[in-house]
Amino acid sequence: MLALSLTACLADIRPDAISIDEVQQERAERGRAMLRSAADASGYDAWLRADRSELAFADTWYGVGRAFNPWPSAHVTADIVQLPGTFDSEVRFTSGAKDGWTWGIEDGHAYVVDPEGGRSETDDAQLRFMLPTTQYFVDMPFRILEAPIVRYVGEETHLGVDYDVVYVTWKSVEANPEFDQYLMYVDQGTGRLGKVQYTVRESARFVSATGHFDDVEQADGIWVPRTMTINTSPDADPATDRLHVMVVDEISFHDDDGLARDAVPL
Repeated sequence: MLALSLTACLADIRPDAISIDEVQQERAERGRAMLRSAADASGYDAWLRADRSELAFADTWYGVGRAFNPWPSAHVTADIVQLPGTFDSEVRFTSGAKDGWTWGIEDGHAYVVDPEGGRSETDDAQLRFMLPTTQYFVDMPFRILEAPIVRYVGEETHLGVDYDVVYVTWKSVEANPEFDQYLMYVDQGTGRLGKVQYTVRESARFVSATGHFDDVEQADGIWVPRTMTINTSPDADPATDRLHVMVVDEISFHDDDGLARDAVPL
């Protein structure tokens, strides 16, 4: 999920307004309220009730982005099962170099299953990075509420669309090597997340990228972007600037026990 930002050893996307502004409590309250509103607009209550999601997924990597591709092929298709609110998921490839293989994470343990059904544990760094990353993108409007540091930044317009921008991170407002930074772009027209700029500490501490959420449709009460284009910056056109494009061909959410998870307290 990667774009190049090679000007520093540690990518830092914290806006200048956050660096110099002293009215932090007001910014924190406004930012958190905005993220919760965006989650509600995306179907937060329905997501809390979901025990699992099932999706038919494709991911295609382009140009320089291929150098960062964690998947076994530049283009993959897969059937994916994810457990919302966790990082447990299973990806069964339906094309590419690993067609018929399965990658999975369960309770923090990574594994692979070969086409004959043989399962073995693995410490494959690519698997451990890409499965949670894919899941986080699908769940992002809801999982981002877990972040302890939130600051409203202001308004921005990109490609004719007006956004409210919220800065999110962990541990410290300033950039730190342990936790990623996010700039959440809430579309003023829909009230939902339209794009996100983020760092990628786990795979390359000097890297930042932007994900654009398009073709948003409702599935079982939850709004899901069918197309997620990853490119170099928030104002780059995803139609012409792209490192990789994730496509959700089909998705469904299932509530097996009728019990909702606890909402993230504000």
